Formats: sequence, C-alpha cells, structure tokens
Amino acid sequence: MINEDFKKVYWVFNRLDFKVIPSYYVGGVLPSNFLNSPKLVFLEEHDPEATLNHTNPKVLILFKAFDNGILNLAKSAKKRGIKIISVFDDWYLQNVERTQFNLPLSKISDLVVVKTNAAANEIKNHFNINSVVIADPVRFESKNIFNKKDNLIKLCWYGILDNHDTILNEIKNLDKLNFPFNLTIITNFVENLKQQIDNLKIQKQNIIFKNWHERSDSEILNTDAVLLPYPKDKKRLVKSSNRIIDSLNLGRFTIMSPVPQFEEFKNFVYYGDIIDGIEWFHANSNLALEKTVKGQKYVNNNYSIRAISNKWRNLIIKLV
Repeated sequence: MINEDFKKVYWVFNRLDFKVIPSYYVGGVLPSNFLNSPKLVFLEEHDPEATLNHTNPKVLILFKAFDNGILNLAKSAKKRGIKIISVFDDWYLQNVERTQFNLPLSKISDLVVVKTNAAANEIKNHFNINSVVIADPVRFESKNIFNKKDNLIKLCWYGILDNHDTILNEIKNLDKLNFPFNLTIITNFVENLKQQIDNLKIQKQNIIFKNWHERSDSEILNTDAVLLPYPKDKKRLVKSSNRIIDSLNLGRFTIMSPVPQFEEFKNFVYYGDIIDGIEWFHANSNLALEKTVKGQKYVNNNYSIRAISNKWRNLIIKLV
C-alpha cells in the first residue's frame, strides 16, 4: 500500500464537534493528520449510500458511536467489500450503552482496536471479541522537566467532567499536608466542580480553577506535579493512558494510584497513595526529577505521534 492509498482510508467520527472530544482527537485526529488521511463526520441522519458513493473508501476507521449512524454506514460499507476497523473506547460489561452500539459493530468489523491491554481483556473475557491494542499518542510537544525552585509545591489535576469524581474523592485528603502547596484544576464545567468542592468545606482553599482549552499544556507547565487518582472500578479499567503519557511528556512529576492496568508506568511515576506521593515528592524532588526524565524518554519512544501512527500504518497495510 503506497502513501497515496491512505487518501482512501477514512477516519469516521460521530459528532460534528469531534475535535473537542479527547478520545476522538488524540486517538483519531492526530494519527490521521500524520498519515495524511481524510476525516469524515457521519451522523444518523446522513445517507450511507450517498456518502460511500462520494468518498469511495477502501477502509473505514470507525470511532465511538453516539447514535446508529455509524452502524448504518458500516452495514452499507460491508456490502461493498470495504474494510472496516472499529475503535472501541470505554467498553466494559456493565456499560450498556457501549454494548448496544459496539456489539453489532464488532460482528461486521474486519478488525477491532482498543487503547489498552486491560480493555482488550475485558471484551475478550465478556464478549469473546479479539482486538488489537493501539494506544493514544501524546497530545502535546515534549517540554523541559519541572524545576522546583522553592518550598511551595504546585500541584495540578486535569481531566474532563467524566473524571470529576476522581479528584472529588481525593481532595479532602489534601488537608493532611503540612507544607505549602496550591492545586490548579483544569477542566470543563468548572463551575459545576467548583460548587461540589465548596460543598466539601475543606480547610485549605488554595485551589486555582482553569477552563480546559486546546493549549492547556501551558497551564500544566506552570505546575510541578500532576495528580492522577484512579478508582479501582470497571469504568476506569478500560480508560486510555493519555493523561499519564501527556503528564510525563510535559515533564511533570506524576503521582498516580496503583491500578494494575497502568503498571507499565510504575518506574516513572509515584505509583501509590496520592497523599503519600505528594509527601514523597516534597522530600525527594531530585529522585522525582530522575523518574520524570526516564518517563519522558519512555513515552517519547513508545507513545509519540510517529510511533502510534506507524502502528496504524502497519495495521492498515496488513488489512488491505
């Protein structure tokens, strides 16, 4: 398959605002840009036959479905012998909505792609579906490693509405810290989260709220360490590693819960209780720096846009 043939590989999104959805952007937009492949928005009200006549694709890469449009397109494409790759995010047994969309798609797909080994195991164990693991790439350019200059620790948590519960579960524990710190929270629906945190009535209200935007890496770079609390639940079990790799790639020390699905990063982060990790960072900033240097190198070698896009390239070539 020559490069020109990638013009016939369409990356299909089920929302008009696809670029603001993290899984769409990092998992689909960035690799398609690298491979110089076209993108397509397809919704339930669109005509699959007219769309296929107009685009004449060889391969459709279908991202998370929010309505039946994606399935309708896949059925029409299958009849024409067009290869179908379905990318499944957030699918676990109890997620009825994902099962409703994904199970029929899986039956007519030539390949299924998921973001992590844990996600692959979940759909294999419960639905007997084989899949290929291709992770999300890093979102931002690599930056210099943090430079902690004083006793104040500048912490950061970032994530979208779907992850607000993870920081809410942890934030009251910050009162245990006996040294100066502040916490920058970068998210969407800021006022909603701010009200929930105010209702907790924590003693140390040194929290800075920022709205998430496409250049939020500049806000993260104003901090020393990123907090990534992960509950041990099914919802988080099948999540992408994108916030871990982005934090390391931006040169921030990363403090994360010891969840088994992300054990591969344990040598590059503080892998344990979040408050214990903050205290360890306060006492061991030089060791934290060493971990982060190694972590950034690991991420650059394994999760760069080039590395992930080449996995997509090889998969597509093998399929067609």
